[in-house]
Amino acid sequence: MSKGPGKWQVAILAKLKVRDRFTLQELLGPSFTRAQYNALHRAMLKLEDAGRINVTRFCTFSGVRSSFVHRKGTTMSAEDANRHKKEKGLL
Repeated sequence: MSKGPGKWQVAILAKLKVRDRFTLQELLGPSFTRAQYNALHRAMLKLEDAGRINVTRFCTFSGVRSSFVHRKGTTMSAEDANRHKKEKGLL
């Protein structure tokens, strides 16, 4: 039985208190291990399954995938994703 939200779930929910949306890469920073990304991705999926967050996934023509985490009740379009990536210097 779970003792409550884990470290990565707490980090996701804390970030959403400050910002409307973000990518998983933004939460991890510039250098992270595959295990860290996988743990964060699992936490995101659990929160999404529990209905606590929204996740929008986009894939570019080159095959790069991005998962945007955003507050429950909000939406995200491809234009929003591109604008966000440009602001963060990801495009």
